[in-house]
Amino acid sequence: MLVYTNNFKKFGYDPRKIACYYGVAPFGKQSGTSVNTPAHTSHFANKLIKSLLGQAAHIAKIYNPEIRDYYQRLISKGKKPQVALNNVKNKLIRIIVALVRKKVPYDQNTYKYYEEREVIERKKNEKLIYC
Repeated sequence: MLVYTNNFKKFGYDPRKIACYYGVAPFGKQSGTSVNTPAHTSHFANKLIKSLLGQAAHIAKIYNPEIRDYYQRLISKGKKPQVALNNVKNKLIRIIVALVRKKVPYDQNTYKYYEEREVIERKKNEKLIYC
């Protein structure tokens, strides 16, 4: 993942842009009341990275308690399993980007802090992102 994006510098450490590049960012169409298509992911992404990220998300939802709880919470809210797994992929991207940007190793207790800081910073500088 890091090789394809030059340690995420290519996208300015923005998890949304990276998720778009990897093909896991959901996009839907909405215009007034007549056009409302369900969100879908891009099929033009690098298939190798997308599949590796999918495998990592599947393993994380089994063995990582935080991710497992997140996945189960999404399922209990009525999300389809594939949609919930895609949300796990996006969460993994946010975690990885935060850790690479801060240059710290993974620790279950501290990654939440960095992830929350990333969300706060992104909301301050939020702009529309087109892929």
